[in-house]
Amino acid sequence: RADFEAARFIDRDAAGEPYTVLANQSVSAAAVATLGFKRYAKDIFFYPIPTGGPLYQTFLRMTGNTPSTDDIKEAAALGQSRLVYVVLNAYWWDAELVAQRLAALTDASWSFGDGNVTVYRFTINPSKASP
Repeated sequence: RADFEAARFIDRDAAGEPYTVLANQSVSAAAVATLGFKRYAKDIFFYPIPTGGPLYQTFLRMTGNTPSTDDIKEAAALGQSRLVYVVLNAYWWDAELVAQRLAALTDASWSFGDGNVTVYRFTINPSKASP
């Protein structure tokens, strides 16, 4: 349920602006169920599909031990957006440490489902979003 809440919240928060989301499979599935296949940037869907594509690989780096603004910029370039959201589920490996590191980089964050899902928003300067 929190995955669905997060997907709906992100869509409202973006207020019609294009956005890219780095999330796991369950959040991506919730987004497809809620929003459908809403937006593509060339051949990149705005949520990662865990088939090893570049957006999913960026998600894995962001939720690993060394999340970076370079990965956020890469996601923005891939999704052709200046808004990037990272969704972290509490059950993710080392979620507490990853949450601390994401919190240090983010513009804002919100929690859903009693802390089971946290959404981090990043706003990229458009001139820095392109490769």
